[in-house]
Amino acid sequence: MDKLKVIDPLSSQCVCANRHYLDTVEDTCKPCRYDCMSCDSSSRCLTCDNSLLQTKRKLSSIGRCECPAVGFYDDLNAENIVCQKCSPKCLTCDGSRDFDCLTCAVGK
Repeated sequence: MDKLKVIDPLSSQCVCANRHYLDTVEDTCKPCRYDCMSCDSSSRCLTCDNSLLQTKRKLSSIGRCECPAVGFYDDLNAENIVCQKCSPKCLTCDGSRDFDCLTCAVGK
């Protein structure tokens, strides 16, 4: 059996493990995007992993698990799916340093 397949305890069916989807063409489990808990393709998330890791990610209308627009940024590191905090001087940012602000916090 494919090591990425597991038995679903509710249905007793063989399914892909978390963070994987079934590629029906190749009949094999393949990895989801780094920010997905479950997905139906390599680019579309169905759920985000917030329950255990508290990543702060929310599912968008286009099937991506995105960081909140205010106060956080995605460092795009597949090893680190947790949204990173902006500097307190930033309202929005693309990094953690003061000069990574895209917009400044009120009064900063």
